Amino acid sequence: MNFTFDEETAEIRHNVQVFATVTFSLIFLLGMMGNGTVIWITGCRLQRTINTIWFFNLALADFISTFLVLVTVLYLLSDLHWPFGSTMCKLVNCIFGLSIYASILLLSAISIDRCILVLFPVWCQNYRNTRLVMTACMVIWILSVAMVPGSFTLSEMSVESNRSSCKNLDVFEDWEKKEAAIFTICIFLYQFLVPLCIILISYTVLLVTLHKKKLNRSSKPFLVVTGVVFSFFLCWLPYHALALARVSLGELPLMVSLVAVPLSKCLAMFNSCINPMLYVFIGREFKDAVKKSITQVFKTVFEEVPH
Repeated sequence: MNFTFDEETAEIRHNVQVFATVTFSLIFLLGMMGNGTVIWITGCRLQRTINTIWFFNLALADFISTFLVLVTVLYLLSDLHWPFGSTMCKLVNCIFGLSIYASILLLSAISIDRCILVLFPVWCQNYRNTRLVMTACMVIWILSVAMVPGSFTLSEMSVESNRSSCKNLDVFEDWEKKEAAIFTICIFLYQFLVPLCIILISYTVLLVTLHKKKLNRSSKPFLVVTGVVFSFFLCWLPYHALALARVSLGELPLMVSLVAVPLSKCLAMFNSCINPMLYVFIGREFKDAVKKSITQVFKTVFEEVPH
């Protein structure tokens, strides 16, 4: 989408670009350190349990997302000129799509797992084990790879006035093909609405069952899952809402494209670095924050609590 900028809009665009660069840089640093720590703790320092397997894979998906944020930072520092070529444009979009698909599928699977744990405790005691969860995670990653071709098809590099642009990585723009409208709606359905319905149904059944059986609802893994799910949908809601508005209206108002769209992308990417903070602050009392080592913190967060 091309606009004729006067001095005021050009200044707004520049300020938003600077803000986005700083924000994405912080997201990259926090996400790499936080998710890298979770991967190390759950993969190397803690005993392999069902919870550590779930959150190891979720942290891995978030780690991939935040690593790719570095590409966006370099893109912004180059004044939105894409110097990496068409192949890299497609590759980055595809890997980013893969990580997002994996994240939402893992969140859905974790929510279903918590629900099954309460509904069928006897079955879980006999069959719910680490091997089953590892198989489920492997299937989720395979399904995520199967969803990537859409991103590959629509991720194109365009050249205007000797400047190259990689669609969807530009904080001010998204895909422009006619097929992008259909793809946007599909992403909203299977990356947001359908998982949201699955998770809401799982949590409703879970809470009703806990209430009927008078079971403990304050276990730390349950609180962590609740926080992670809530933050995911809260961070991604503005992005999907603006994407659907763009499809419905054909184009967005100038100020919305200049300010709201970049901010929604910053918020969406912030989700990739917020989970490690949730693991720590939900998983322990504030008074014990200084006393516990980081390994003890994560052990407390991910330990299995009998119902």
